[in-house]
Amino acid sequence: MTFSDQTPTENYRREIDLINGIFSASYQKGTCSVLEEAFCSIAAKALCIRVSSAERIDFQIEYHRENIRSVTYDDDILTAKCNTQDGGHSFAVGVKAAGNCKAAYQNGRVLVSDSTSAIIFVSIATEFKFADSYETVCRDILKNCCSWNEMLAQHKEDFSSLPVCSRMVFRFIA
Repeated sequence: MTFSDQTPTENYRREIDLINGIFSASYQKGTCSVLEEAFCSIAAKALCIRVSSAERIDFQIEYHRENIRSVTYDDDILTAKCNTQDGGHSFAVGVKAAGNCKAAYQNGRVLVSDSTSAIIFVSIATEFKFADSYETVCRDILKNCCSWNEMLAQHKEDFSSLPVCSRMVFRFIA
């Protein structure tokens, strides 16, 4: 994710909410306050990211990796078909932008503009798990992603039911 505004980022702060399984980062871009929140949805099989800002912002999303075979944009979903580093397996990475923003496609990138609350969904599907339908599975995951609030509520419910969450103990030794 690259912002159009090249103003240096200041007052960067990140947090991990271990009770709810949510990452957040806040920072300033010039006069604009930005908050990024993210979680991995077990139910949706997608990474969910919300980028909120006090002012309208523009940014682009791009997938950089060796062995990209093709990049397509269809039904508001950017899909990159790739090979693993050794070339032995294939996988697809999909990205979809939603929320209070405008999204467009240009030269292998999703351009997000005029945004105060963009929702970015990311999915990955492998040939190893889904055989020849891996690209379709990747795209279908993104087509089924609903609103941020619905997915967050489901994620919190799913995450809180994991047995490890109720048994976590941290001991810090000086």
